[in-house]
Amino acid sequence: MKINCTFELPEDFQQVCDIFGYQPEQVLQRFMEEVSFPEFFSDPDNDHRWATLFFLHNMDAGNGELADQLEQHQPYIDRMANMVIKDQKKAEKACRKIMGQWHKHILAKRAEYLLNKLDDDE
Repeated sequence: MKINCTFELPEDFQQVCDIFGYQPEQVLQRFMEEVSFPEFFSDPDNDHRWATLFFLHNMDAGNGELADQLEQHQPYIDRMANMVIKDQKKAEKACRKIMGQWHKHILAKRAEYLLNKLDDDE
């Protein structure tokens, strides 16, 4: 998926990009490519874990209702953690499958919520 975004770049971020000769969009693209629950769960010590850890650390920054939502996410997180314990060699592929199921579940719940909200508004 491609989207167009406008960001206000903090001075510190812009300076670091300038010093090292990076375009900010290069840094942000690389960060986004490295956020991966399947990779994180299947190999939490890999070099690409930092983006996912940052994401996890800041998940509630834009969503004040996160604590209320954790209950619906926990079964999928537990399934991924158990998959790693069960068979680490197959864990990343299995975690990707679980992520797909999780994603489908959340989208269905959101659609259900929106339909209910529309009904309530009428």
